[in-house]
Amino acid sequence: MTLVFEYLGLCSDVQEMAYVKDEDDDQLIYEYEHIHKQCQLLQDVVSNEFIANKTGNEILKAALDRAKKENIKGAMIYTHPIGNYGHGPGPTIGSFANQVHVEGLGEYPLHENTFYALELCVRQEVPSLDNMTILYGQEIDILFKDNKTHYIAGRQDNLHII
Repeated sequence: MTLVFEYLGLCSDVQEMAYVKDEDDDQLIYEYEHIHKQCQLLQDVVSNEFIANKTGNEILKAALDRAKKENIKGAMIYTHPIGNYGHGPGPTIGSFANQVHVEGLGEYPLHENTFYALELCVRQEVPSLDNMTILYGQEIDILFKDNKTHYIAGRQDNLHII
């Protein structure tokens, strides 16, 4: 589900995951919720690498290295600054097609009092779906202030079951 909203004159999109329940889906929902927790752990890993004056590329490398140590499978990070028109000035931290080094925008340093769309995903197998690999993404707006990340409007704690 994608929502577009404006906050303090900043526009961004937020992506949260939902599942439309059918009969006998309890095991599948359990597996999705486990993947959701892995995605939240990746959010924490990336947030902990937000340190003033680190470049987007330095944050990307440190976060992916940490994700590997945390055994987060299929971690991908494509976080970007937000501003008046969606994307804004500041460091890009990875891109969907580039998880190594983003020329130009990835070389910008992180500054205090800036906003980002913490956008990322994990790619993981779902046993109930014959081990099909799914891409499970999240995007939530954060503020970097006082050398910490703050979720502007909270974050999705659980998979939405409809």
